[in-house]
Amino acid sequence: MFWRRTDPLQEVGALIVRGGDAAARLARAMAARPVLGGLTVCVGEEWAAVFGAALDGGDGAVLPRVEGAIALYEAIPRWWLPVGVAIDLPDFARDAVMAALAAEHGIRSPVVVIPRDGSDEADAYAIQGAVPFARSVLA
Repeated sequence: MFWRRTDPLQEVGALIVRGGDAAARLARAMAARPVLGGLTVCVGEEWAAVFGAALDGGDGAVLPRVEGAIALYEAIPRWWLPVGVAIDLPDFARDAVMAALAAEHGIRSPVVVIPRDGSDEADAYAIQGAVPFARSVLA
């Protein structure tokens, strides 16, 4: 897959935290703000993600502040990319190419895709079993 840098003008809708302490870091950030207990989280091996939502009828997604987290936006439905990164495909071909890519590599959406620096490769994190933080293993 080819990636390109873009101006970071996308609307942040989620965060992913990576590393051995990712779940603990996200849990601490979420616990510090109990009002965020309804946000959806997903935890994997050495990563954790949180998806923003408007609180109490407010506008825009609310997310915790987590040191070192990667801000994400929904590039196409159910595919999340880092803010400032775009899929380098023309719009008319994007859906078909992404569907073929998913089928070839066994990727099920929703998915967070983080391109590797200096490479056309990327790491994919399947968002399966996402639940509200208050009902998660992180709470």
